[in-house]
Amino acid sequence: MLLLGASIGWMINPTLVMAQNALHPRDMGAGVSGMTFFRSLAGAFGVAIFMTFLIGQLATGASGVPGHEALGADLGIGLLRNAESNSIPAAIAPAMATVMQGAFTAVFWLGAGLCATTALLTLGIEERMLRATNERSKAF
Repeated sequence: MLLLGASIGWMINPTLVMAQNALHPRDMGAGVSGMTFFRSLAGAFGVAIFMTFLIGQLATGASGVPGHEALGADLGIGLLRNAESNSIPAAIAPAMATVMQGAFTAVFWLGAGLCATTALLTLGIEERMLRATNERSKAF
């Protein structure tokens, strides 16, 4: 968690500076607020997409385990709820642990692929020199 927080934290300021440097000073407020808004929106959608993928993986894996009916109608949600409360029947617990491990591994690889794709896309960002002054400081 510390590594994730540090890596995201170190990217916020450079992207903010990149946006500020690319914008005209009169557009800076709207540009930076738009960047912050879309970052928050992407975070919300990202969590929803990853949870949907995880629950789908859990449901698919659990459906192949004999006795999965004990989890309820929605296997993915049932597996998460029962795992949290340690109420998975003992007869299917080892198989469900394997299903959960596989589902979380798939989510990890999805995230790793997304990170790798993002890293490759950053190579295409146009390099611009930082402005030494802005038009407002020239007026004084």
